Amino acid sequence: MALSAATGRLSYSATGDLAMVPTAANGQPAAAEYHRADDNLMRAHSVHILTLGATGIAAMTVFLDPSLFSSFGLPSTR
Repeated sequence: MALSAATGRLSYSATGDLAMVPTAANGQPAAAEYHRADDNLMRAHSVHILTLGATGIAAMTVFLDPSLFSSFGLPSTR
Protein backbone atom coordinates (compact mmCIF):
# COMPACT_ATOMS: atom_id res chain seq x y z
CA MET A 1 0.00 0.00 0.00
CA ALA A 2 2.99 2.36 0.13
CA LEU A 3 2.68 2.85 -3.61
CA SER A 4 -0.96 3.80 -3.18
CA ALA A 5 -0.17 6.38 -0.51
CA ALA A 6 2.63 7.93 -2.53
CA THR A 7 0.91 8.00 -5.90
CA GLY A 8 -2.82 7.70 -5.31
CA ARG A 9 -2.82 4.56 -7.47
CA LEU A 10 -2.45 0.85 -6.81
CA SER A 11 -1.15 0.09 -10.28
CA TYR A 12 -0.43 1.59 -13.66
CA SER A 13 -2.97 0.45 -16.19
CA ALA A 14 -1.30 1.54 -19.41
CA THR A 15 2.15 1.33 -20.88
CA GLY A 16 3.82 4.68 -20.41
CA ASP A 17 2.09 5.69 -17.16
CA LEU A 18 5.52 5.67 -15.49
CA ALA A 19 8.86 6.79 -16.92
CA MET A 20 12.37 6.51 -15.48
CA VAL A 21 14.96 8.95 -16.85
CA PRO A 22 18.65 8.19 -16.23
CA THR A 23 20.69 10.82 -14.41
CA ALA A 24 23.48 10.93 -11.82
CA ALA A 25 23.97 12.30 -8.31
CA ASN A 26 27.46 12.96 -6.92
CA GLY A 27 28.92 10.50 -9.42
CA GLN A 28 26.42 7.77 -8.54
CA PRO A 29 23.89 6.39 -11.02
CA ALA A 30 20.38 7.68 -10.47
CA ALA A 31 16.98 7.82 -12.14
CA ALA A 32 14.24 10.43 -12.11
CA GLU A 33 10.73 8.98 -11.95
CA TYR A 34 7.78 10.60 -13.71
CA HIS A 35 4.10 9.55 -13.34
CA ARG A 36 1.30 10.27 -15.79
CA ALA A 37 -1.20 12.66 -14.18
CA ASP A 38 -4.93 12.97 -14.84
CA ASP A 39 -4.19 15.77 -17.34
CA ASN A 40 -2.05 13.24 -19.30
CA LEU A 41 1.23 15.07 -18.54
CA MET A 42 4.15 13.14 -17.10
CA ARG A 43 4.85 14.87 -13.78
CA ALA A 44 7.96 14.70 -11.60
CA HIS A 45 7.59 12.22 -8.77
CA SER A 46 10.87 11.06 -7.21
CA VAL A 47 14.62 10.64 -7.63
CA HIS A 48 16.23 7.22 -7.05
CA ILE A 49 19.97 7.14 -6.29
CA LEU A 50 21.90 3.87 -6.44
CA THR A 51 24.89 3.14 -4.24
CA LEU A 52 27.08 0.51 -5.84
CA GLY A 53 29.07 -2.10 -3.96
CA ALA A 54 31.57 -4.74 -5.01
CA THR A 55 28.85 -7.16 -6.12
CA GLY A 56 26.25 -4.75 -7.50
CA ILE A 57 23.65 -2.44 -5.97
CA ALA A 58 24.32 -2.02 -2.26
CA ALA A 59 21.57 0.52 -1.53
CA MET A 60 18.94 2.69 -3.14
CA THR A 61 17.92 6.05 -1.69
CA VAL A 62 14.64 7.51 -2.91
CA PHE A 63 13.71 11.16 -2.54
CA LEU A 64 9.95 11.74 -2.89
CA ASP A 65 10.45 15.43 -3.59
CA PRO A 66 9.64 16.66 -7.12
CA SER A 67 11.27 20.01 -6.36
CA LEU A 68 14.66 18.26 -6.60
CA PHE A 69 14.26 17.78 -10.36
CA SER A 70 15.50 21.30 -11.07
CA SER A 71 18.75 20.48 -9.21
CA PHE A 72 19.34 17.73 -11.77
CA GLY A 73 18.52 19.99 -14.71
CA LEU A 74 15.30 18.04 -15.32
CA PRO A 75 11.89 19.51 -16.16
CA SER A 76 8.97 19.03 -13.77
CA THR A 77 6.81 17.76 -16.65
CA ARG A 78 7.52 15.94 -19.89
